[in-house]
Amino acid sequence: MLPYAPLRVSFQGEPGAFSEMATREYFADQELETVPCPTFQDAAELVEQGAVQYGCLPIENSTYGTVIRTYELLLETGLHIIGELYYRVQQCLIAPHGMVLEDVQVARSHYQALGQCRQWLRQHGIEAVEWSDTAGAVKSLLEPAPGVAAIASRLAAEIYGMNVLEPNINQAGLNFTRFVILSPTAADIKKRVINKQQPKVIKTSLVVESPRPLFQILGAFALREIEVVKVEAHPKPETPFKPRWFLDFLGDKDDKNCQNALNQLREHGNLIVLGSYFDHYGLVKSHWK
Repeated sequence: MLPYAPLRVSFQGEPGAFSEMATREYFADQELETVPCPTFQDAAELVEQGAVQYGCLPIENSTYGTVIRTYELLLETGLHIIGELYYRVQQCLIAPHGMVLEDVQVARSHYQALGQCRQWLRQHGIEAVEWSDTAGAVKSLLEPAPGVAAIASRLAAEIYGMNVLEPNINQAGLNFTRFVILSPTAADIKKRVINKQQPKVIKTSLVVESPRPLFQILGAFALREIEVVKVEAHPKPETPFKPRWFLDFLGDKDDKNCQNALNQLREHGNLIVLGSYFDHYGLVKSHWK
């Protein structure tokens, strides 16, 4: 891979998307060039091809759950997670200047943003229309249509010269999206480009395919007092209703205790380690007010 100055990081969406904002926060201590991409796959492929050094994609939201496409791309591409960021998302209803709330009949946005605001939209009788990304929905308003608004960040409204009609319309006041940083290599933790504020707790993400029941899979960690912080079933099309298990646990995949747990799982199924990286949750949870 060729050296870069500045650091180039891909994200899905138009400038002003929450993914770009999260990218800039994670790499706040770096000279940075963000690279917008139309789709999640485009953002991941740029990392695969070496056109950028890293990618930043959302993987779950505290209100609306998992972003399945990111998990799919981790398996399809073989990219590694080398970092994460919990970013507070405050959704705004945005419209061209001159439009008032009573005029809005339709709100465009990414399906995750619409889901985070579904109660507010229902209360105000506004139809939700899916768009490729939040900032792109705001950009589309440059060709105004009667009664059409968008849901996105305040920054997106500023970039595209729009007006914020209503701030913070997400139903959960504490609305966070977890973003992951993707790399073509599982670089050594000490060599990674990370925000200096990252905590020193290590998290590992993996995928397990096993005929064993879930309690036996989790038993490999319980036996060694390793804390599992996320367990989620995802469908595997080749074996209907026999899912893959996506797990996050606190610990470094290279620590002996964790290696023993992973080796136990390998004895009875397939295992893919998606990455070991600095856990950001522990840093931010005390500030969620």
